Amino acid sequence: MVPLQRTDTYSSLHSWWSDSNSMLRRGPTINLHAATKPLMRLLYHKQALSFIAQNRHEPLSALSLEVYSSYLLCKYVSFSTQRRVLKHLAERAYRQNDAREILQSPVLEQIPQLLGSPDRVLRTRTSLLVGGLLAHKFSATLMSGIVGKIVPMLKDEGHPAVLKALAEISSHPDCAKAVFTTAFSSIPELLDSDDVEIKRRTCRMIEKLVRSRPIASILPAIPMDKVVELLQDVNQEVVHEAMTVLSLIAKHPDGAAAILSAPNFPAVIKLFDSKIDRMALRTCSLVDALVKYDRDEQKNHISDALRTAIAEKLLVLVRGDDDSAIYVAMRTLKTMFPQG
Repeated sequence: MVPLQRTDTYSSLHSWWSDSNSMLRRGPTINLHAATKPLMRLLYHKQALSFIAQNRHEPLSALSLEVYSSYLLCKYVSFSTQRRVLKHLAERAYRQNDAREILQSPVLEQIPQLLGSPDRVLRTRTSLLVGGLLAHKFSATLMSGIVGKIVPMLKDEGHPAVLKALAEISSHPDCAKAVFTTAFSSIPELLDSDDVEIKRRTCRMIEKLVRSRPIASILPAIPMDKVVELLQDVNQEVVHEAMTVLSLIAKHPDGAAAILSAPNFPAVIKLFDSKIDRMALRTCSLVDALVKYDRDEQKNHISDALRTAIAEKLLVLVRGDDDSAIYVAMRTLKTMFPQG
């Protein structure tokens, strides 16, 4: 009798790709684990969207926020999924009760890392989340606790989203001190940036600090010559932001003195001829505040030559057709030449 013999079987896909396959000189050529990652991301994305839809009309809770936070920093979750989760949380942050829950959840501690994300949209949505949380006064104390983790990211690339978040945080007096203490040393470098958004956001952060902190504590950290220099920037938004900062500072005697002491201050009069909308009026208002300070304090920061140059620019405005500019120009001329 012929002994039983095992019949040949077809090789399975797994056995064909195994290390023992003589056709594969260097073992497996496909990383099966890597091949599953796109599928995992797709599954997580669908799962996250489903969870958001199911809980859209439910108040946030510790449990739901634990689920949301699990998506935010997981390496197997796509940026697309994280954007949707952050968009949802940013919208919910404006609701008082939901904001309280977020501030007590792991999401709060994830904010610094999310602001440092390589994904621009993710950074922007995180800053929107910060803005939503700061719409409530009770959030200030908790938010100030993460400032120390946010500021170091300015040294990396100075993401505009990071600056936007810090500007939002700075608008609260309780938080402004934390921002000022940790971020002030970065201000000169940020104002020197070639990135328009970074310069604009830095000016916005300085503005918020000036509004919420004693001016005497802020002035030493503000490189006035660099702010004045931004008035000559090619970007109109940067010029407007710099003018806003200087106009706020000029309202304080110490601030006016600091502006007038800037070596490049005379360049301000060039803005009387600016084509930027309303810039001549804003320049006139700034000069008016500085002239009043110089007269009241009798400091004589403004030289006779500069005084004459300013007067010539003001006379041009007086002959113009902008009623607001005419009014301010006349007032400034009267301050400069009370006898005339």
